[in-house]
Amino acid sequence: MVEAFMDQNGPGDEPIEARTKFPKPPPLPANPGNIECAVEWRDLDPNGHLNNAAYFSYIENGTLQLCSNFGWPIDRMEKEGFAIFARRYRIEYLKPVGIGDRLILQTWVADPRRAMATRHYRLLRKSDMQPVVQARCLWVWVDIENEKPMRIPPHFLEDFATNITQS
Repeated sequence: MVEAFMDQNGPGDEPIEARTKFPKPPPLPANPGNIECAVEWRDLDPNGHLNNAAYFSYIENGTLQLCSNFGWPIDRMEKEGFAIFARRYRIEYLKPVGIGDRLILQTWVADPRRAMATRHYRLLRKSDMQPVVQARCLWVWVDIENEKPMRIPPHFLEDFATNITQS
């Protein structure tokens, strides 16, 4: 198992990227969502901590809830002919979380471009408002019919105006 984490750059192996500091997120917008969720036993690892993979579920479920809160549930996106796909995640685990903890997900977009936007995430432990995770995801808007990237619809951006900030 240890070998899986060792640098074994032999012939033909890809070099391992150096660890870089997690980028500082842009400032919070007027409405960062503040979606609350509870840690459940099924999401724990054998040590009693929230499993690292579960954070992605919390983030994605929170993103879907946020979209619905802004008037864009999945069925509306489908009717309008587009879907949004996660292209790349980056996550940094800051503090352990356990059973019974309540979390607040703050999420916001910075600098949307033609067909892509970076959504930033911060999960806070509600009891002490300490950040437990920070993450970012590059989301891509895709035309459902031709399966190609498409411009973010202007009315979508208008509806999310209070959830968008500039870096």
